[in-house]
Amino acid sequence: MSLASAVVRISPYTFSAIAVSIGVSVLGAACVIFCEAVAIYGVIVAIILQTKLESVSSSNCYAKLEGRDLRI
Repeated sequence: MSLASAVVRISPYTFSAIAVSIGVSVLGAACVIFCEAVAIYGVIVAIILQTKLESVSSSNCYAKLEGRDLRI
């Protein structure tokens, strides 16, 4: 039996199932890569924002809020 005759005997549904499984696999890999990229971006932004933090003394904690109406 040659390779060509073996391929001809395989059901078309088998080829479609293989194509769908490969497509879903590629889609899943793309989602994981996207999620990983978003996570790395989040870590980078957190590091950048952490460097901009300043310590505030307890006497100045609410100094900028004086005179504002903070009712919800």
